[in-house]
Amino acid sequence: MNFISRFKNQRSNRGGREIRLSFVAGVLLLAALGWFGFRSFIKAASEIGFLQGASSANLQDSFAQQQKLQELLLETRPTNKSDQENFSLLARSGISVFVDGERTKTLFSQQADKQVPIASLTKLITAFAVLEHYDLTHVVTVSEEAVGEEGEGGFLRPGDRFTVRQLLYPLLIESSNDAASALAEVIGKENFVELMNREAENLGLQETVFINPTGLDPNGESNEVNRSSARDIARLAEEIALRHPEAFSILEIKTYDLFDAAGHFHHTLFTTNELLGYTEWPTQVLGGKTGWTPKAKGNLLLVLRAPKERGMLFDVVLGADDRFGQMKSLVDWVYTSYLW
Repeated sequence: MNFISRFKNQRSNRGGREIRLSFVAGVLLLAALGWFGFRSFIKAASEIGFLQGASSANLQDSFAQQQKLQELLLETRPTNKSDQENFSLLARSGISVFVDGERTKTLFSQQADKQVPIASLTKLITAFAVLEHYDLTHVVTVSEEAVGEEGEGGFLRPGDRFTVRQLLYPLLIESSNDAASALAEVIGKENFVELMNREAENLGLQETVFINPTGLDPNGESNEVNRSSARDIARLAEEIALRHPEAFSILEIKTYDLFDAAGHFHHTLFTTNELLGYTEWPTQVLGGKTGWTPKAKGNLLLVLRAPKERGMLFDVVLGADDRFGQMKSLVDWVYTSYLW
């Protein structure tokens, strides 16, 4: 079972555990976290007579409670280091979210609820809607209109025939606008955009609205573009990991040989994500998605395995001139500013 599948299993077991602490224990826990750490806390408590005069049985019970408290302390990780430095992105907004089973913790937030253009991060919801509602074996014939979409990744040809599953690869690896349009045309573009917005609403993405399946800026003077927030994008990525981990098996691919529905080689796909396979971090990059247009500037979602394999990190940078450089800075800061 791969890491994304294990994450899915963890998330499916929500609600199976309750933690009950008295008010006093809660105060002691906060004091321990904020000032001493667990070991220093126990030492200080002993020195002021917290454990003095107790019977052997009470001491055993006390140590058992201490063990439980230690486990609770571990469950609060990652925790801020006392020497955590201030950090800001050179971007419109960004967020880093730690998810471990039923726990979600925001580690960094900068204008995370601000609605901004998202460019090809749109294709995350395009893929989500397809995976939720389409027959992946259905064969799609690529139209001239789909091939006429602007932007990079335009390697499909009119008359090409692919299964829905095959089109997910150019959609997510090379951010193909042709593939996004071809998939939308299966039910009609207007219907598909309505489906995208309905899925966003169902997921509780409050700052998200779509006008097309590609993320392209409109022609002319129109200011209507696909918009979302860093928090919504992180939330969407979390849902994709939970419901459709197979999508992350695509988002982590650097190169891929695409074949059509008849089994003929079409072309080799190359990822738009420069940080796939980046080895300077202590944990693995599990996948990601890029986006760029003149209005949106540079956008990037990156999903990483959290330290000690205790969960996942969903990091988002929106509206940056150097999306990869800013993402490196964000991930570096998160790793070094928290106790894991």
